[in-house]
Amino acid sequence: MAFVRASSIMFASINPARKLRLERAVDFQSPAGMESAAVSATNGIATILKAIGSSIDEDLPRTPMPEQNSDWPALIERIRSTASRMRESEAQTRERAMQVEDLLSRARADIRLAEERVRAAEAKAAQAEAAAHERVRAAEERATQAEERANTAEAWLRQIHETIFSEFSIIDEANG
Repeated sequence: MAFVRASSIMFASINPARKLRLERAVDFQSPAGMESAAVSATNGIATILKAIGSSIDEDLPRTPMPEQNSDWPALIERIRSTASRMRESEAQTRERAMQVEDLLSRARADIRLAEERVRAAEAKAAQAEAAAHERVRAAEERATQAEERANTAEAWLRQIHETIFSEFSIIDEANG
């Protein structure tokens, strides 16, 4: 008993599953520990199952640990039944994990597709913006050229006006 307590103190910083294995190894090294090992193994498994929140045998009636001349086949059947439920639970867990992986891969594919659409839309927007800038630049250039032509036309009109006015005023002075 003192040896078991010392091992509990010795393994205090180890994770619970490893601690249980090490304690079992220490228990089986002493002859007195072998008897208590069977009881504490059952308690240890129950503790582990409670710690991980297992409900494996909740629907089975609680029975005390069988005595020496107990019904071993019933115990073995109960162990098999529990193991079967654990396998079923693991299979369901694997199936759910595969479903989650499938959903994640589809979500990743959808995200990639959406990113490609965004990139395509951004490229179209950039092209449209570049085309709009080019149209604005061309329109500004045409407006500048039109202003220059208008200024040139005004200058010619002033010159024609001045020429007509000066030429016809000499004729009016001669007639007058």
